[in-house]
This record gives sequence, C-alpha cells and structure tokens, in this order.
Amino acid sequence: MNVCVIRKCKTADAKLENYKMQGIVDQRLSVISRFGESVRYYRKQRHLTQEELALLCDFNQHYISNIERGTRNISLRVISVLARALGVRERDLL
Repeated sequence: MNVCVIRKCKTADAKLENYKMQGIVDQRLSVISRFGESVRYYRKQRHLTQEELALLCDFNQHYISNIERGTRNISLRVISVLARALGVRERDLL
C-alpha cells in the first residue's frame, strides 16, 4: 500500500515537472498573479482599501488580499462581482 502512495507521488511529480517544462503551470500562475495585480491597480485608482472593496463585494478582506497576492484561484462569478464593484469591465481585470 505504501508503495502505491509513493509511486503515485512520483508520477504526480513527474507530471508537474512535465507541465512546468511546457510552461503550463507558470502560465496559469502568471494569469492569477496578473489578475490580482489588476484588482489591486483598479482598487487603488478608486482610493479603496481592501476592506472597503470587500464590503462592496460582500467578501472578506482576507479574500481580497489573497486575490491580490495571486494565491486564490477565483470563479467567473467573483470576477463579475469585483468588476462591478470597481466600475470596470470583466475583461479589464484579465
């Protein structure tokens, strides 16, 4: 049983390395990071704190912080809510 677990980990690691070589992982992470940077940019343009934006969106301030730092993978619904709160189009955030 332990052999299978170890074997699966090695397989997962190999897949991850393969994805990294193809740029898939880096590309996904860069999209999330760029989105977070856009949210931060528009939030600051409107002179909003993270807490104020969170209140407008009915989110938690920590959630906004995670989005801006690129550590949170969000849904399309969240993109729509953020865009509406910031007064921009969804595509402006991407």
